[in-house]
Amino acid sequence: MSNNDIVKEQLWHLIYGTIIFVVLASVAVGLDLAANAMLRLGVSSFTHKVLALTAHRVFSNSGMSLKRCRSG
Repeated sequence: MSNNDIVKEQLWHLIYGTIIFVVLASVAVGLDLAANAMLRLGVSSFTHKVLALTAHRVFSNSGMSLKRCRSG
């Protein structure tokens, strides 16, 4: 592989990783906003906590999966 091919491959990896991160982060932000909206609607504290925890787990897992891609 020439140096140009390696640079192109790394650029595509960067672009795909960024797209995946943005999509997963958007889902997490949407879940967090939904959790806050549900709290205002009067759902139980348990439901609010489950939605908020899911949002935080999705966001933290998306960051961890990108770290695995970079190291592997």
